[in-house]
Amino acid sequence: MPTATWDLVGNAGNAPSSFLGTTDTQPLILKTANAERLRLDSNGNVGIGTQSPGAILEVSSTKSEIAVMGSSQSGIAIRAAAQKDTAVFATSDSGVGVDARSNSAVAIAASSQQSIAVRAAAQKDTGLFATSDAGMGVDSRSNSNIGVQALSQTNTGLFASSNTGVGVDARSNSSLALSASSQEGIAVRAIAQKDTGVFSTSDAGMGVDARSNSNVAIQAASLTNTGLFATSNSGRGVDARSTSGVGVYATGGQFAGYFEGNIVVTGDVLLTGADCAEHFDAVEGNVLPDAGAVVVIDGNGQLRECQEAYDHRVAGVVSGAGEYRPAIVLDRRPSESHRIPVALVGKVYCKVDAQYGAIRIGDLLTSSPTPGHAMKAAEPTRSFGTILGKALRAISTGTDLIPILVALQ
Repeated sequence: MPTATWDLVGNAGNAPSSFLGTTDTQPLILKTANAERLRLDSNGNVGIGTQSPGAILEVSSTKSEIAVMGSSQSGIAIRAAAQKDTAVFATSDSGVGVDARSNSAVAIAASSQQSIAVRAAAQKDTGLFATSDAGMGVDSRSNSNIGVQALSQTNTGLFASSNTGVGVDARSNSSLALSASSQEGIAVRAIAQKDTGVFSTSDAGMGVDARSNSNVAIQAASLTNTGLFATSNSGRGVDARSTSGVGVYATGGQFAGYFEGNIVVTGDVLLTGADCAEHFDAVEGNVLPDAGAVVVIDGNGQLRECQEAYDHRVAGVVSGAGEYRPAIVLDRRPSESHRIPVALVGKVYCKVDAQYGAIRIGDLLTSSPTPGHAMKAAEPTRSFGTILGKALRAISTGTDLIPILVALQ
């Protein structure tokens, strides 16, 4: 028979209408050590660490500890889905907003139909930190809004790492796949051991929108694959902006950047080099023309050092000597022959010999009998078609390496 009391050692035979709770608008409160631990209010909202829960489940912590922690050995650590609003919203003043880890599956899987799938904010620590040994660190998708939005005031907005899978996989059909901002630290940092550090796609918005006021907007690293991969069908694949630094900074062992297709630049292109050069095949031999050498066209179309005065076959000066380096190099391609960059226009350091006449600033220069050296063009009738440039520094005697302005005539 049902009892009118609740037995502390267990109950049996309770009627279906029996319940534990209140019959008025007062909340149901659970305490330990005479301190409130959980509250179920009259609207059905459950609060842990709060006396006024604003959601079906609200967890709040005022201490320097994690508000929610989920871990799984073989399944999903945390799964959240929302039809019209935020799937996961977590904040922390001094600790981790969300810390989710999984050894073999998705650490966090969140989806939203009309709003943000995951939003994480932290004042002093990581907004979102997710790791996975064999799966995705974060898999977040949204049909009409932001896939992942992470904010941090003083630390990393989003940190994701994966040993064998994708560090971050964010996708959106009509808005931002990944939006991250940071005031003082890195907005997005992604690391992958064997796959893509960041993979982001968007059908109608930006693949990645990352902004930082004083630090790196995007930092991505991969040991064996692509550090950052972003695609967009109708928007920008990568939109990176910085108010006081470099929007996009890249370094590479072979190339800092590689582009397939056209490049549009609306501002100035600032090149630190001094000349525009082009690669030519050099005559194979014991002595190859070095930087600063005057070269002429050989019978088979290859280049070699000049050996005659006023040589009509003069092609220019080998770029790269002194403090000048080429800004642009044309026709750079693999070849079985030894290829050298020859300055076509701009400033270049050139070998000169003043024994044929003192060289003053502004003097026209031509080839000389001294191998690989230029000299002053003192005979106008022989100079046409043999001029290689104008002297930018004077030399009265001997040989030297001086800057010249390339001007083939």
